[in-house]
Amino acid sequence: KLDVLQSSHADALQLVDVDSRQAPDFVIKVGGASVGKGAQANLMLVDNRAGTLLWSGEFSEPSGRQADLRQQMAYSAAKVLDCAVQALSAKNEKIKLATLKLYLNGCANLSDLLAQDPRAAVAIFAKVAEQAPKFEGAWKKLLLAEIQILRGPGGNEPSVRQNLRNRVAQARRLYPDIAEAFLGDAGLLAPRPVADWMKVVQQPLAKEPDNPDILPYHSLAQSNVGQMEEAQADTRRAVESDPLSPSARDALITAMLNNGQIEAARNELEKSEHLWPGATNVLQARFAIEFRVGDAARAMAILKSGQLGPRFTPTSTQESAAHLGYLKARI
Repeated sequence: KLDVLQSSHADALQLVDVDSRQAPDFVIKVGGASVGKGAQANLMLVDNRAGTLLWSGEFSEPSGRQADLRQQMAYSAAKVLDCAVQALSAKNEKIKLATLKLYLNGCANLSDLLAQDPRAAVAIFAKVAEQAPKFEGAWKKLLLAEIQILRGPGGNEPSVRQNLRNRVAQARRLYPDIAEAFLGDAGLLAPRPVADWMKVVQQPLAKEPDNPDILPYHSLAQSNVGQMEEAQADTRRAVESDPLSPSARDALITAMLNNGQIEAARNELEKSEHLWPGATNVLQARFAIEFRVGDAARAMAILKSGQLGPRFTPTSTQESAAHLGYLKARI
């Protein structure tokens, strides 16, 4: 799967065969085992020049869905490798090994942390920024985590907003033009008047037009004001910048559906199925298409299969009846 990453990062990444005469900077080692009905695996990233273990991760899938396990491993490997290259090529800061390992652990789990526990992400990257204050990569991820707290439950609490203001000010003292700081400004503004709010939202993307962490925020802002073509273009660029990201591809399919481009959404789904065959998020995207505009009978079969995961599965009798009633009416 990392070959997909190389295609979009050819200037920064070159994969070499294990028997190549060219000595690689990094080596990724993989191991796995079956445990009952489940599966376990581990990854290690080694600095080949120093012979140092930089990061290791353990992965498990109790249900035995190896497609999901492969997806987790490939995406984690891609993010860790990307972060390692950034950290070891940082211009202003020589990062100690312990700090680098902490940073890479945060990178590997960043997507899950932002979705489930952004405060834990803040703790990790705040410590990295404290130990390596001139490392811009740590500040970028720290600001993203603070912004995610603002967007979650309790985000309107004065302490949460003040924490973000403080982080933005700290980051700007070192990096006046850091794109994530402008994203923080946008989060702190009231969403009205729309014209002023949109100007601030657009600033971080003007700094880094292909930043896959910023594009989803800009896409959401565009769709909130009805600029559906522009929102879809943002999600397309996010996929091109981060081609292994399941969430980026899901967002593109959703944007296409919202924009009424059904066949384009189906074509994009086929690409996701080719990249991640059998993965749960691909089944969820299939369900979303069939549920809204596609084959209602197929959507019902997927819903009853129990394979969608908690996010897409009704949690009460009333919700289940509503979903099934809607599908029956469409049929």
